[in-house]
Amino acid sequence: MKRVRVHGIRGRMMLLTLFLMSTFFLVTHFTVFQVLSYRMREVVDFEITEELVEYNQAIKAANISSSDGLNKFSKKYFSTNDLRGFKNAKRLISVSTDAGEILNTPDARKLKSATKKSGIYTFTDDSGRDYRVQAEPLYLNGRRIGYIKMAETLQSIKSVLATTLIFLSASMVITLILALFIGYLVSKRIMAPVARMADVAEAINKEDLHQRINYKGATDEVFHLAKTFDDMVDRLESAFIEQRQFISDASHELRTPITIVKGHLEVLKLINDPSEQDYQEAFAIVLD
Repeated sequence: MKRVRVHGIRGRMMLLTLFLMSTFFLVTHFTVFQVLSYRMREVVDFEITEELVEYNQAIKAANISSSDGLNKFSKKYFSTNDLRGFKNAKRLISVSTDAGEILNTPDARKLKSATKKSGIYTFTDDSGRDYRVQAEPLYLNGRRIGYIKMAETLQSIKSVLATTLIFLSASMVITLILALFIGYLVSKRIMAPVARMADVAEAINKEDLHQRINYKGATDEVFHLAKTFDDMVDRLESAFIEQRQFISDASHELRTPITIVKGHLEVLKLINDPSEQDYQEAFAIVLD
């Protein structure tokens, strides 16, 4: 399998931006999701605890002394107080004594499998539905006579969390798309001088050294790079101009002596039988 390579600074910039923003959003959304889940469960725990405290206070205020009295009081109390929890979720209430159960609201028999008889905990019934359960012992005249369990389904919380997760995921995707689009435009603007630099460098040759980038943007790293490039081309142009001038001057200085030498050699060539003296005179003039 061939490895996909991304060429160009712009592509690497976009990938880096995508990686950093994705990491940031994933960490942020995970944290928000966990905090929201904890806070919502904390609210449920607080409300259940408060209702149990009010129930126990009502028992003490009613001066109940027997299990039968507790049975009648509990039925009246919970029928009068329609207890509903998060998003109007119906509470499950189970009151039992050592002699047996004295009160079960609809679906409260599911709590039979919840064996813990004190504290707050999460319970999962046979159908896989989760409940938050608060269990406490019941006391009459200083003697424990039974237990009460109050529970609330966590399905409403899960529904809210699922909706929140969908919203966070959608917002993350939309934000990433917008960020990539904006990043593409910004990187294109930032890299424009570099692209211009490449075009100018490709177009420059010894016959045409007049092109420059002439960057007019902010005084940043790209500005210094463009200015350094233009200064380099200025030096190259000056060097080529000096080279051409040197060649021109050298050609001019050499033209007259060469012409003289050529003329004397042609004269020597025209002599049918040049003597040694003719050669000596020609060599003397050439070497002079």
